[in-house]
Amino acid sequence: MIPLMNAANTFFSACKALNFSTLLALLIFTQVGQAGPLDIWTLRNPPLPHGIYLYAVAYGSGQFVAVGYPGAILTSADGVNWVQRRSGTTNALTAIAFANGQFVVVGKRKTILTSAKGVDWVERQPETENYYYGYGIAYGNGEFVAVGDAIITSLEATNWVERSL
Repeated sequence: MIPLMNAANTFFSACKALNFSTLLALLIFTQVGQAGPLDIWTLRNPPLPHGIYLYAVAYGSGQFVAVGYPGAILTSADGVNWVQRRSGTTNALTAIAFANGQFVVVGKRKTILTSAKGVDWVERQPETENYYYGYGIAYGNGEFVAVGDAIITSLEATNWVERSL
């Protein structure tokens, strides 16, 4: 049998340790739990026109450019106020990248568009055999790389070459 004094000391020691641990955990979680700049999002109005769906966004030349379906392109200087642009296509535009002073968009049905400012768009026709659907695009190591049902590359986003696996 433990003497009463030893039992009380053990109990109080455990409480002190628990309180210290609890206090330390609260301090850590208070710092971790603070809202960061990406924790709070604001829905911007007005909503998109009926039937427009956006899939990707990029930033360059002082503009955000969002792309989607059907051939939807929207631009914004501040991310709050958006202007709908004419893409010249009704194909789904699925991905966008900005590099070398131009936006490059890929989409379905061999759609590739380019624009310096995100306002006026030029359609590029890839002379490829297997590339039909574009789902992603990136720039690195001096070239654009688009992926879909094939991989295609271009140094300047005008002439595209299909790459084999």
